[in-house]
Amino acid sequence: MVCAKSPFQLLLQQAAQGVSRAWAILDERFGPDLLAALSRRLKKLPRLCRVCQVDDVAQEVWLSLFQKKTLGKKRFDTPEALTAYLARAGRNRVFNLAWRYLGARRRKIAREQSLDAPGGIEEAGGCVSNAPGPERVAAAKEEWEQVLDRQSEAHRRVVELRGQEWTIPAITEEVGMSGSSVNRILAAARAEQ
Repeated sequence: MVCAKSPFQLLLQQAAQGVSRAWAILDERFGPDLLAALSRRLKKLPRLCRVCQVDDVAQEVWLSLFQKKTLGKKRFDTPEALTAYLARAGRNRVFNLAWRYLGARRRKIAREQSLDAPGGIEEAGGCVSNAPGPERVAAAKEEWEQVLDRQSEAHRRVVELRGQEWTIPAITEEVGMSGSSVNRILAAARAEQ
């Protein structure tokens, strides 16, 4: 005896095959329940709400359901079974996010500090950047010009090309010198600094 599939199971089958309309129907039917379950979970963790939006977490749950092809592997006989699965997946996702942002030292929310608060930038030690400040840039330009001034015309061209990040083979081809000559000129220029 062949068992006829219910409309719900046909919908799941279409979603497992990647039919976008089936996914839209699933989102319409189960999305509000998922959002409500996630909202309840996140309200218990107000510090987590600063970095996680309910819609984003719900989207990650749907994405994991789609990417892992769970609909093709798991059997959801009833809509309630899918609702329970989505609630569990959402709970697990919130738990993982809580661990990442509240429990793990590396991304701990308690370590974050608002730069807009009074004294925020000053208390945070100022904005840190790896880029050199204007005075360092000016000093480097001046030093570069001094190195170039100390070179003969032929050597100056080699040093300028290297300063423009040309490779040694490209410089040798451009100026018509051997690679060892170019390396010797560059070594001498470095020694003069």
